[in-house]
Amino acid sequence: MDSLEVLVEKRFKEMQFSQEFTDTVVRKTREILEEGRATLASRRQGLFNNKTSLETKRNKLEDALLDGTIDRDTFKRKHSEIQAQIIKCDTQIQEIEAKNRIDVDLIEEVLAFTRNIYKTYKQAPKFLKRHYLRFFFEKVMVKDKGVLEVVPTPIFAILRANHQVIITNSLLPLKDMFINREIEFDYSLENLKILYSKCFNYLTSCQ
Repeated sequence: MDSLEVLVEKRFKEMQFSQEFTDTVVRKTREILEEGRATLASRRQGLFNNKTSLETKRNKLEDALLDGTIDRDTFKRKHSEIQAQIIKCDTQIQEIEAKNRIDVDLIEEVLAFTRNIYKTYKQAPKFLKRHYLRFFFEKVMVKDKGVLEVVPTPIFAILRANHQVIITNSLLPLKDMFINREIEFDYSLENLKILYSKCFNYLTSCQ
């Protein structure tokens, strides 16, 4: 394992969210899940109702063909139109269900990260580890074993200032994590930050 990665893991091992913040994340996550379920159920039911209506029209059209009350060309045209709309409904149903699965995966990851920063970071694939680094650090400039500039992300800075992130040990200086390296992280993790922002806003509103 790369020595830098080991140092980063040790750094995360010393960090944890406060119980108050963890409880707030769980509570807010439950609210988000319940709201998402209600929205999903409503949208899905609307699409199912539309699909059922279209299938009824299609069945009547097929019955009309059997009865000889509709000509062949009209049947083909209308049947194709209805079938295309049914397929569109099926596609939309699959899309909203897939989106819900993605959202649940994100929520599960956020909860795991909130409850145990170190374990979740250690078990995460490399691309996700980079995301977690971006959550904490907007920019770290290190050169020749010296820290030129350290910029925490706004949300991490605020959480630390309000004691919602606890550092259990400060023996590992930040400069030792990035010896002779110059690193800049993109600040673009909107999905991860939105949930934490909502939780922090809730905490500060209660003070």
